[in-house]
Amino acid sequence: MKYGFFALLIGAVSGAYAWAYDAGRPELTTQIAASEAAPTATPIPAAAPAEAAPSAPATPPAADVATPVVSPVSASVDAAPAPAPAVVPEAPVNGSAVAENAEAVPAETPVVLEPLPEPRAPEEDYVLTADLLAHDGLKVGSATKLTIKMSFPNQRNVKARDLLLIHGRPLHVYAVDESLTDYQHLQPKAGKAGKWYVKFTPRKSGSYRLFVDAAPIKGKRQLMPLVLEQAADVQDAIDKSVTSKVESDGYNYALTFDEPLKADSETTGHITITDKYGRPITDLEPMMGSFAYVVGVSDDLETITQTQPKGSAPKKRSERGGPDIDFAIEPKRIGHMKLFVHTRVGGKDRVVAMGVDVAQ
Repeated sequence: MKYGFFALLIGAVSGAYAWAYDAGRPELTTQIAASEAAPTATPIPAAAPAEAAPSAPATPPAADVATPVVSPVSASVDAAPAPAPAVVPEAPVNGSAVAENAEAVPAETPVVLEPLPEPRAPEEDYVLTADLLAHDGLKVGSATKLTIKMSFPNQRNVKARDLLLIHGRPLHVYAVDESLTDYQHLQPKAGKAGKWYVKFTPRKSGSYRLFVDAAPIKGKRQLMPLVLEQAADVQDAIDKSVTSKVESDGYNYALTFDEPLKADSETTGHITITDKYGRPITDLEPMMGSFAYVVGVSDDLETITQTQPKGSAPKKRSERGGPDIDFAIEPKRIGHMKLFVHTRVGGKDRVVAMGVDVAQ
């Protein structure tokens, strides 16, 4: 009894003391009331670091209910964005810049290539080469067969279809002896393997100069000199007299120019043809696309001067021309030059030489 009384007395005193202490701290009373009104939220277990599906929007808490405590792990899953993938710098290419913040990689030694050759101009691929292959031997007054090989730089043979027509022909050959007395206009015919054939009858002893005249379709007109060797008893010198009037086979030729001849300067020449009675010749026949063909050969035996006929070209073989022949001429070299005038009357070809001087 005595011990039970003391136990009750101590319990009462302790309870009174605890009540008195709590009464002095009213905030404890509020926390205890809130804890009794709402149960404690159950902690959310830690989520794995894998990608998580987007969470549903949170429901706003009730006015009288305390906001549940959310674990730090759950907040990081719902709010934090997924980590960005690591940037791996690309390997630099020779000559390219290294990416920013990437570790510098030493560039490879650049390969030095040999420079390509300069492309050739188109006309260089069509430069012609003429070679005199063979002939039957030269004898004054006897015909001989000449063989001329025509080729391009790539050793391709030149055929008739590779050349433009000049005065109606693909290939012309001007043959003249070294005294500039015997001039002949030859017109070879195409054979096989780039070979061209023509017959030639020398009228003078001694060597002849041949000038091959051709114009590739894709190139420029070209003159190629050749030498036709022949022994001469006596080599005649070049007659360098100036002749403005010439008589040949009953026909008279008179030559005039608008201006004196100068090297590399063009002027117009005029030739008037009359018979032995002074009557004008009006029956010149068409030949090579005109009524006359005029070619100049300088005394160096290497320079040819082409001329261009003026006026309308004949359209039919029945047309006739004369007595005047007009032509444009631009001499290429100073010194003496022979003008060879080639005409045809009554089916017969006539060639006369007229000497002129070319000033500087």
